[in-house]
Amino acid sequence: MASKDPAPAEPSEPAEVPAGPELVSLVGFEVGRPAPSDVFRALDRDGQLDGPAVATHPGGGAIQIVVAGATVTDGVIRAITPPASVNEA
Repeated sequence: MASKDPAPAEPSEPAEVPAGPELVSLVGFEVGRPAPSDVFRALDRDGQLDGPAVATHPGGGAIQIVVAGATVTDGVIRAITPPASVNEA
């Protein structure tokens, strides 16, 4: 007589959803000073910066803007600062 497989146990808690990349605080990023952390930005399909500045690689197409300890330049500040809203006038 074949034994029946027991029914799978119901999970007691939902599986944890991994958090996305940590957003970078702009505090401490000053031109001429060392960067306090690594900064990455995602790229859209056209290779343009897309999404917020994050501390770890967001996956997919992305670019590292600055490495922790490297000198912050005007270009770094432009790349990590969110663009002004189009609706602001």
